[in-house]
Amino acid sequence: MLSTAAILVGLSTFSVFFGQSSQSEETSMGCHTSLAFITSAQVAVAWEALFLYDSMLFGMTLRRAYKTRHELRVIQKIRVPLVMIILRDGSLYFGAMAIANAINISMFYVSVVTVDAILEP
Repeated sequence: MLSTAAILVGLSTFSVFFGQSSQSEETSMGCHTSLAFITSAQVAVAWEALFLYDSMLFGMTLRRAYKTRHELRVIQKIRVPLVMIILRDGSLYFGAMAIANAINISMFYVSVVTVDAILEP
């Protein structure tokens, strides 16, 4: 986990600090929109690293929940629904954070042309 985290932090740091300038255009309403695609992709790399790490943690907690369910069934003869174990372990947090990060990442790749067209009268 530590080596994966170190690699992802290094990749994120490189993409944010050694990439192109992240100058954005300001609209008449003061909103900053319209980063160049290359710039937005470089910023998105940092978020993608976080998404990968959250997904890895989510997968590991789901795997452990499944193993716990199996151990309870075989060793102690107790039937516990997998959903209860997932709720107990807090796996839903990692899943929700991964989904939120995926939505955030997708916003870097969506074209801002539609937003500019909506703002113009």
